[in-house]
Amino acid sequence: MQAYEIKQALEDLIVNSNVDTDSELFKRAAAALNELDQFDLVDKRTSMAVVWFAEDVQSVREDLSDEQAMAVLQTMEQRHDGNIGINWEYIEAVADDLYPEVQS
Repeated sequence: MQAYEIKQALEDLIVNSNVDTDSELFKRAAAALNELDQFDLVDKRTSMAVVWFAEDVQSVREDLSDEQAMAVLQTMEQRHDGNIGINWEYIEAVADDLYPEVQS
């Protein structure tokens, strides 16, 4: 399936289905569509983009909710240092800074 087909399928799901707008399915479809829209803004002839997802954050910190994972992504974007970049260690460091793990 091509990116434009995925985008169309997500748009159809959001616009034409009876999915509850508060449901997890609707939220994930809308977030995926948003990511595709942002990726489409990149002129692939002269630039590139790397996209990180809430699921990437949750693969490092499984205890975080979707909202917390998004907060980590937003903080990473705000604090981004082009000399360092974004990597798995940076994701973990920001997640730990925002949401320290509870020691039992």
